[in-house]
Amino acid sequence: MDADDADADDDYVLDLTRDWSDADADARVVRARAWSADVAPTIAPSSSTDRADARDARARASADAPYALPLPRARAPLLVGQAHKKELGTVVWRAAVILCEALRARALDADFLRSRSVLEIGAGCGVCGFYAAALGARAVTIADCGPHTMRNLERTLLAFREVAEPECRDAVVIRRHLWEEDAEILNARRLGETPRRVRHWSNIESDGDGSESIHPDATFDVVIGSDLLYFASQEESLLNAINLRLKPDGVCYIVQTMRSNNGEVFARFVAAARTIFELTVESIALPLDGFPAAKETPHALANDPYRFLTLRKL
Repeated sequence: MDADDADADDDYVLDLTRDWSDADADARVVRARAWSADVAPTIAPSSSTDRADARDARARASADAPYALPLPRARAPLLVGQAHKKELGTVVWRAAVILCEALRARALDADFLRSRSVLEIGAGCGVCGFYAAALGARAVTIADCGPHTMRNLERTLLAFREVAEPECRDAVVIRRHLWEEDAEILNARRLGETPRRVRHWSNIESDGDGSESIHPDATFDVVIGSDLLYFASQEESLLNAINLRLKPDGVCYIVQTMRSNNGEVFARFVAAARTIFELTVESIALPLDGFPAAKETPHALANDPYRFLTLRKL
């Protein structure tokens, strides 16, 4: 990351001063989408180069607009911070919104999340974790590792505390979490040794930034995640993380987008997961009633791209 990137990210702040309480949900969503107009260039370009630069700036402003997430019982939508092209975790993707819809459907059972602890793993913008807290989860840990992603999450946490019901405002904490470190913890426990530090790009960039890591012994009643299998060779580290963090009687819910580049990764994950978990895999295409559309990558499969996974320990 160069200095220009760092400066640009430091300048990105959520606007918490707007009054969102005087309009219905649809109007609030429209206003959130119009947020980019506040930061788009207003000077008329004088040349074709200037016009191209202006178009690029407007595109960036639109991409960076916060996602207006409607929360149960909240006084206003949660403006979820986005910082386009900083890291994959700084954009709200469609799978996260689908998982929110699935959590909402299951929350018709009043005891689904209430008094339970929840971990959103590989959380990105934290949409699902914040939504779980608004549904009544006792304690929610939203976890990721990228430095831009972590800073973005902290900003959204401030916004969450502004709009959530009083009993939910302190339910959420942000923690740094590297899946590969969970594998080291498991191996060290088997061998009676101290876990080794993992060499990872996020460790290098996050050194000294004050991020608090998830405790090695922390376990949770419910683990949730969306779009976790994007690159090759992620399946083993993800399984180790779920295995370590899920309580023996807990449940894990994942929504995964199927893409042209992750079919083999997904197949390996499913095969390996069946050796340590009771696993169900379902197609899911829930109508996103009340949720504004989120972004999707161009190489997501055109037909039936979303899978809903439920994992319980054997």
